[in-house]
Amino acid sequence: MPEVTPGENGVQLKYVYRGTELTEFHRNLTGWSGTVDRTHELDWTAPVFMRVRNTYTPNDESNYTDGYPRPLVFRSSHAFTPETETSTWYFWTHANPADAGGDEELDFTYKIVHHGFANEDIPIIEAQQANILLDPQARMHAIQYDAAPTIARQMNARLVDAEAH
Repeated sequence: MPEVTPGENGVQLKYVYRGTELTEFHRNLTGWSGTVDRTHELDWTAPVFMRVRNTYTPNDESNYTDGYPRPLVFRSSHAFTPETETSTWYFWTHANPADAGGDEELDFTYKIVHHGFANEDIPIIEAQQANILLDPQARMHAIQYDAAPTIARQMNARLVDAEAH
């Protein structure tokens, strides 16, 4: 279950996944085997900025290797700039740890992250917008995992309303 923490100017969201398998990329990068605990944290600041941090920690501390003696942390930043009523410019960047390999590993990481964003995130975002346009007055039916986005939409609606007055 995600932890949701509303703030005055944004909302924080945190997921903790215990005992998850590492991907081949993460195994090759760290030399770790077995499972890890993964923490996925999002920090959204109204109206248009989001920071994301993913932390991987081996379940067995003896699994730490000489090459990677601490948790693995990846960070990304996202900024949204509305273009029209139904379109937004979406800017993002992804940061690897400074010691996460050489140019080959960095290029590979970029390809993986870009592929996921271009082939998973963007199609979902576009499908959601297309769905909204089918009936713009329809009420969204939130589920428990929508708590943080619901808070963010409410904050943005208040900002738009305040700007209009």
